[in-house]
Amino acid sequence: MSFRNIKDTTIDFGKGINIFYGDNAQGKTNLLESVYICSTGRSQRTRSESQLIKFGYDQAHIRTFVIRENSSDRIDVHLKRDERKGMAVNGIPIRKMSEFFGNLTAVIFSPEDLRLVKGGPSERRRFMDIELCQLSRLYCHDLQDYYKILKQRNNLLKTLYKDRSAEDTLDIWDMQLVKYGNDVIKSREKFVKEINDLVKSIHTKLSGDREQLEIIYEPCVKEQDFE
Repeated sequence: MSFRNIKDTTIDFGKGINIFYGDNAQGKTNLLESVYICSTGRSQRTRSESQLIKFGYDQAHIRTFVIRENSSDRIDVHLKRDERKGMAVNGIPIRKMSEFFGNLTAVIFSPEDLRLVKGGPSERRRFMDIELCQLSRLYCHDLQDYYKILKQRNNLLKTLYKDRSAEDTLDIWDMQLVKYGNDVIKSREKFVKEINDLVKSIHTKLSGDREQLEIIYEPCVKEQDFE
């Protein structure tokens, strides 16, 4: 394995609740992190993948078997120092994250979650995007297409600074950006509404009916104004 401080370890999870306990710095959190990576393709603790590889090693490999009632999948994540990670499902290499999401669904709670409150808007967008991509491959496609079009549109704007001959194509990119952008905004609004329906009653009970919790989605532009 060579992941973090874990080396060549195999763990079979039992049905129901599994509890891991032991001394500090033995790899309990690292184990949960490895499962989360096999679910989302990324770590919830760091954006530097080289930090995930055990000190003194050049690569790490995580393999997870997902057993369901009528099917099973094998998920592989191969981390290499200073190179892009490789991912595969049932031995088939994954080229797009939209193909990876949904094979293993996971929710993790950790001290890093405080960034949702203390951090900037990018942390909250990242949280919503990861959750929505696990729930909906359509959203994952829309989000990928949005950022792809945004990048191409920005490149066009840089080109127009020196050469105005392609200016007529800008409207085409704008239309595509509005289409996928509206779909992303709409999905995020629906996601926040569904979360509210869950957390309101839970928080009311926890506070003994003394408090009400509401999550509000405030994008810099609304769907109807994006165009």
